[in-house]
This record gives sequence, C-alpha cells and structure tokens, in this order.
Amino acid sequence: MLLVERIKSAIEDKTYKRGVALANKGKVINVQIKGSTVVGEVLGTHRYSVALDGGAHLYGTCTCPAADYQAICKHMVALAIAHEQGSSQNLPSLESWLIKKSKAELLHSLVEMIEQDETLRDIWHQKMELSLNPPSEKELKKFITKALPKRSIWDYRKVANYFQNATEQLQAPLEVAKSLEPEARLEFFGTLVNRLGLVLYHVDDSYGYRLELEHSIREGFRQSYCEITWDNHQKAKWLVNELIKSSEMYAEVLQEAIESDTQTRDLCLSLCLCKLESNVKLTEESRRLLLRILIDGATSWQEEVKYKALLAKDCSDYLQLAQICLKHDEELDAEDWLLRAKHKISDGFDQQRWNEMELQVLHASGDVKHAWQKAMANFVSKPTSEGWQRLLNSSELLHVNLSHKQDEIEQSLLRCLDLATNSAIEFAIEQVLILFYLHFSQPEKGKQYIGQNYETPAAEKLGLALLIDETDYALSLLDKSITKDIQRGTKTNYHWADKRLDKIYQQIKSNARALDVFIEYKASLEQLHKRKTLFIKLLHAREDYYIPQK
Repeated sequence: MLLVERIKSAIEDKTYKRGVALANKGKVINVQIKGSTVVGEVLGTHRYSVALDGGAHLYGTCTCPAADYQAICKHMVALAIAHEQGSSQNLPSLESWLIKKSKAELLHSLVEMIEQDETLRDIWHQKMELSLNPPSEKELKKFITKALPKRSIWDYRKVANYFQNATEQLQAPLEVAKSLEPEARLEFFGTLVNRLGLVLYHVDDSYGYRLELEHSIREGFRQSYCEITWDNHQKAKWLVNELIKSSEMYAEVLQEAIESDTQTRDLCLSLCLCKLESNVKLTEESRRLLLRILIDGATSWQEEVKYKALLAKDCSDYLQLAQICLKHDEELDAEDWLLRAKHKISDGFDQQRWNEMELQVLHASGDVKHAWQKAMANFVSKPTSEGWQRLLNSSELLHVNLSHKQDEIEQSLLRCLDLATNSAIEFAIEQVLILFYLHFSQPEKGKQYIGQNYETPAAEKLGLALLIDETDYALSLLDKSITKDIQRGTKTNYHWADKRLDKIYQQIKSNARALDVFIEYKASLEQLHKRKTLFIKLLHAREDYYIPQK
C-alpha cells in the first residue's frame, strides 16, 4: 500500500485535507529519502522538520506542536503527498509537455502564477525595478539595513516572521550584487554578514530561522573573496582591518577565509600580532578576536599558552591553561596556573572544577596518596550522586582499588547521614548509599534507603538490579517513572515509556517467572491507561517484543 493511502486510512479526514492543501500550495521542500524514511521541511506558520518512516509500523515525527498529540499531523501528510508526487511517473511527461509549449505560453503561465502570490509578486517587481534602474553601491547597502533592522525580538513567532521578511527583501539585492565587480561585491557581502551578526545580538533565533539566508550570504562572501585579485599583503591587511570592526559572525567568516588562504595566513598572523603589540587603541572585543586568530594559528603549544594567557580572566580560563601544561608534562607550570585559578573561584561549579584539576596535578606529580585524601575530602564535604560519580572517576584516574576502600567510604557516608542537619541533605546521602551498595553488588542493603523516594535515578537503578530476584518489588520502583511519562500525554513521553518497558523486558525475557510477572504488569498498565489511545497503539505495535511467540 502506498504511504499516502496508509496515512489516509489511519487519520481523521480533516487532518488529511489540511495536509493535501499544504502539498498543493507547494509548501513542502528539501524532500529526501533515507532508507525507509522520507524527510523534508514543510512551510506552515513556521518551518517544520518532518520525517516519515514507512516501514512495518508507520511512524512520523514533526517539530510542530500538534505532533506531540497526533500520531500523524498535517505536515506529515503533506510530506507523504509531495514524496509520492515527486517519485511518480507523471513528472517526465509533464516536463516533455512543457517543452512543447511556446515561449509566450510559458511566459503567460509564469506571470499568472507570480501575480497570484503576493510575496512572489513583490519579489519579482523588486527584481524588475532594480534591473531597470540599477542602484549604486551605496544605495544597494541601504537594502541591508532596511531588510535587517535592529530589533530586540525574543518571541520565536516574531523571529520567524523577521527572517522570512528579510529573506524576501534581500532576494533581489543579492542577485544584483552578483553583477558587481569582485571588490564591490566583497564589500557588500562583508557588510551583510556583519549586519546579520549584529542583529543576532538582539534576536533570539534558537530555532535557526535565519540559516537559509545566512548560508546564501556566507556563500556569496566566499565566492567574492576567491575572485579578488589583490596581492597577498593587500588581502592580509584587509582581512585584519575587517576583523577589528567585525561582529562575532563576521569574525568567524573572516577566520574561515584566513584559514583557507594558505598564502596569506602567515601574513595575517603577523599583522594580528603587530596590532596587539602596537599602540593602536583596540576595543576589548577586537583584542579578543585578534587573539583568537593567533591561538588558532599557533604552531606550538607554548604559543597557544602564551596567547590564551593574554585572554585569561576567570577560573575556567586558568584551569584550561593548567590542562594544556599537564598534557605536555609540565606539572610545575600547571601548578602555577592552578594557583591563579584558585583566586578566581566564584561559585560552586568553579570550586568543583578546581578540585578535579587539583587531583590531576597531584596525580601527575606522583602524589597519589595525597590526591586520594583530597578526593575523599571533597566527596565527604558534599556527598551527592554527582560527588559519588566524581569519586569513581578519581579512583580510576589515580588507579585506586575501591574494593580496598569500601569500608572507609561506607563509614564516611553513614557518619555524614548521622550528622545531616536537614531532610534535603539526608535524602541526598541516602541516594548515594543506594548507588554505593549497587556498585559493590549489594542491592539488598540499598533497599533500606528507598523510603518513599521511588522517582529517582538511584531507585530506578536499584529496580533494574532486582528485576530477576524481586520482580514485583523492582517493578513497583520502575513503575513511577513509566506512569509519569504516560500521564504527560505527549508522543515523545510515550516513546520514553516504551523504551523503559523494553529495557525491562530485555533484562528479564530469559527468566520465565520474571517474564510472567512483567506480562501481568503490562496488562494492568494497558487497562489503567486505556484512554491513552496513542500509547496503547504503540504498545500493540511492540507486542511481539513484550510477549514471546508461543
């Protein structure tokens, strides 16, 4: 059965009709086939990424809100229709038919199609006006500020409209720019990249609505730069001067040009160094960008440290320098940077990273005993699940056999539990104790610290560890997170619940007694959540995994 027919039989008629309307309006773009999966984008209220798996179990994903509550949304319908239309045998005959048409007929059809779409009409009229009255280079640049005005926009819907309008307004100017001389064209695209970069300081484009426009602009800059006929000194001077006044995005584009142009690269690095060492006044941003070029172009790790030291400001920067020195067996230099980092610690995260680096430096210096004492002291000062993982990492780094330290760690944790001053600290230590006993294959001891705290990673790990020996108890621990996912009611959460069930099944499928308990649990889960039809369909699709064929 064709993909569209399968979808049509599985969804409501109104959803199907909306998908047909989108496909007929040509809203589906970038259709690709990857195995049994069709992927593409659909232009609706926003640009949505859509995928359809036409395998044994029809499954689709879409970035639209409706996809969280519908197995198949209208955008998936549109993608399926566009895919089948594109792969049909009618397209070659349509092309052959069009070839036989006269120029006048084709022109009439094209104009008619353009006039029916307001956006297309505006774009083509602008192209016509610019072609009949070519603007000067100065006038052409005015289109940039008009298309990309500086606005503070945080709502994603407004951001989508902003970049959609910008793309439409810049279509004609971008075409005109292609006819300019390489130098003028390079200046135009450089201005455009810089403007887009400055705009993004004030516009939250987390969804990437500007990416299509950005790609066109970057490509225009790259082609323009490749056609420049300046000598290497002129190119290097221009690149560094542009770098000093660039936005973050423009600096990235300029850096790509420097790295790709091997003939000017060394000249650019020399000019960057000269600018930094001269009395030329530079903004902090320009200084940082020049140093970034030098860091990326460093020919030795000593040069890298030298330039990074000029940029270093906070604890993280100095710790990075210590790490580089350690990598090259310079423990004394690493200790020096570690000391500087200590004076820059500003919060708990900095302190944690500093502690970890201190252990690495002590280990590199051969002082394993002192390093382990520090690791234990850090852990006992804050015995959390994250702290336990760090202690495990430290034991691996220092080659410490934890089996020999089991009693020491256990006594420290129990002492911390006795001294706990509030329920939050007590809870955190209990979670660590569960993980501790699991690490040493003693899940029974961990059970006494569960209490009512079933919805924790530690409780879930304990449940998985007890699945064979205490299946009922284990499922009672694991049920909390499964039920929570189902109750959230989105397709994504349903799949998480399904994955949790599959993980349980894979662990107990070879144990008949445990499997019987699991099948009974699964049946009660279906009965309890029978109104969650999308979840039930998902379970039925996986029936062969959860109940072995007799």
